[in-house]
Amino acid sequence: MLEVRSLGGKTFYQRYRDARGRERQYKIASSRALTVQQARRKARAILAEAVLGKNPQQEREILRSIPTLGEFVRDTYLPFAKNTKRSWRTDETVLRIHVLHKFSALPLDQVSTQSIANLLRHMRERWICDRHDKSRFDTT
Repeated sequence: MLEVRSLGGKTFYQRYRDARGRERQYKIASSRALTVQQARRKARAILAEAVLGKNPQQEREILRSIPTLGEFVRDTYLPFAKNTKRSWRTDETVLRIHVLHKFSALPLDQVSTQSIANLLRHMRERWICDRHDKSRFDTT
């Protein structure tokens, strides 16, 4: 199916029935992203999954259910830390000042060890530069 909106936007969809017989609609892509032939191939693959009893939208639902780092810190980590750590304020400050402004919007599965290592390296370099600058002006 191709949905054409009044402002000219066009989007490809595939309708199918799930294992319980309910009609579902899977958004494939904008017509700017795919050709008609590509959309038809994707639509056939979606329909084949549905016929085989699989949920074509399951992967999307799983990915959408992964919280962002900001949501995780706010909803899970900080309440846990407040109840179990005396130093939770330090954790909250470090997260707020150094981590969340860079990674708050990232889903947890996209926060990599490499990105954290880069952040720590950057923080260390900034600390060394600040320390060096202060020692230049120290007259004691």
